[in-house]
Amino acid sequence: MEYNFKELGILGALMLLIGKVYHKKEEQQNIQNDLLVQNLIESNKALTEKFDLIIQELRISNSEFTKSNIAHNAKLLEEIRENKEAVKELTKIIENKLMKKE
Repeated sequence: MEYNFKELGILGALMLLIGKVYHKKEEQQNIQNDLLVQNLIESNKALTEKFDLIIQELRISNSEFTKSNIAHNAKLLEEIRENKEAVKELTKIIENKLMKKE
């Protein structure tokens, strides 16, 4: 094919224009990608902070539950000791009555 300089100039200008449009679209896509990445980073930071707060609240709750559980267990242990002493006394009374019968 034979082209004259005018046609080549128009063809070159058209190719340059297409290149500029493509480059502009690529720049816009890069900007959108950068914004998306920035939003993801901020979302991840916010989620991390929320998870840290939840973990802290769970630790406090667990600590309070543990303290309550320890106190409850101590109370039950004291009741067991009292019942053990009562059983010992009853056993002595029963043994004494049995000895008196013999």
